[in-house]
Amino acid sequence: MTSGSESAEARPSRGDGPDRSRPRVLVLDEEPPVPPHTGKKIRTLALLSRLADRYEIDLLVHGRGVSPDQIEAMRRIGVALHLAPGGLPPKRGPAFVARVALSLASPYPYSVSSHHRPGYRRALRSMLRRNRYDVLHCEWTPYARYLVDRLPQAVVSAHNVECEVWRRLSRSERFPLRRWLFALQAKRMENFERAVFARAGWATAVSERDAGTLRSFGCRRVTVVPNGVDLDYFQPQGPPPAGRDLVFTGSLDWRPNQEAVEWFVREVFPRLRTLGCRFSIVGRRPPPELDRLARASGGAIELAADVPDIRPYVRRAAAYVVPLLSGGGSRLKILEAMAMERPVISTPVGAEGPDLAPGRHYLAAADAAGFAAAVERVLVDRELALRLAAEGRRFVTAHHGWDSIAGRLASVWEEAAGAPGG
Repeated sequence: MTSGSESAEARPSRGDGPDRSRPRVLVLDEEPPVPPHTGKKIRTLALLSRLADRYEIDLLVHGRGVSPDQIEAMRRIGVALHLAPGGLPPKRGPAFVARVALSLASPYPYSVSSHHRPGYRRALRSMLRRNRYDVLHCEWTPYARYLVDRLPQAVVSAHNVECEVWRRLSRSERFPLRRWLFALQAKRMENFERAVFARAGWATAVSERDAGTLRSFGCRRVTVVPNGVDLDYFQPQGPPPAGRDLVFTGSLDWRPNQEAVEWFVREVFPRLRTLGCRFSIVGRRPPPELDRLARASGGAIELAADVPDIRPYVRRAAAYVVPLLSGGGSRLKILEAMAMERPVISTPVGAEGPDLAPGRHYLAAADAAGFAAAVERVLVDRELALRLAAEGRRFVTAHHGWDSIAGRLASVWEEAAGAPGG
């Protein structure tokens, strides 16, 4: 790694200098996608690692907290990691509340204003002065603000329609002040997304539904690059057990996942207690409230925080639950569970994205009573559980392998690199 006043970089081990036979791509993101312990990181790492042989990829992230192991991991897959000075503000504590309050004076939503940092801006300008890039790629919509003057030549990746995430949170929030804050963030994010996608040269969406929204915002070139799953890593190891274990996996520092788990524990799980069910909540950075809920369950609920491998928890489960009430995009968690041949029960919101057929690939339920009834069906009807598990694996294998999905993003980069001014 070399360092300078504006950025630090770790060049991949692919010879003594840049390989100009490959188009050069600059990717903007908040942090390295390693270790891949969130859905966003899993997706980013899967795509970049598969495209690094065809493109010379520079990835610019905030440098604070990035470890030598992360730098080495990116070097091994052939991606040059550039570290901008400074970092992002913490997402918890009194200072976080104060920053959110101060952001009310800004026209930007908080997730955009909090990620716009002077050190990152300086590092980006330096890289653009020193290098000629064939493609500029924003790996998360808020980072499009850094390319405001170059958006017509840029690719913007929408992991979600962010304003929809906030809008759903506001509708499901019980407390008036938070409901108002979420609604305000939804409006500001919609204004930002409309401005970004009306000017962006290219956009990628994770589902046809999201793609339609981006087109309604004015983006003329939108390609669906869906989420996928590592079919070798998430292998089935036998049929779902004939037990009573239920599991949910996901990043527990993301508000829609917190809301989902809390709703399931409070509204659905009590309806299942007579069946002797146990529920495992598996994910990173859980808030204290989830720990309190697990402790109060008398052992019926397990909170497994920051585990290195979710597969043992999914493997022992008789069913996988996705009780999402808000959020957006496309669910990697469903794809992973299906790849491991576990029957899935989901709300309609939780199953958005992949072209799944309720009743064939998963069971759908829109309210607490219906969700509990669907779980009970899977637990007592062995034939149904096995059929859902097998159909899910077949669907994922046919449509959601990362190798073919990476080819879709490559086609977007190829078009961007060949465009005038690209």
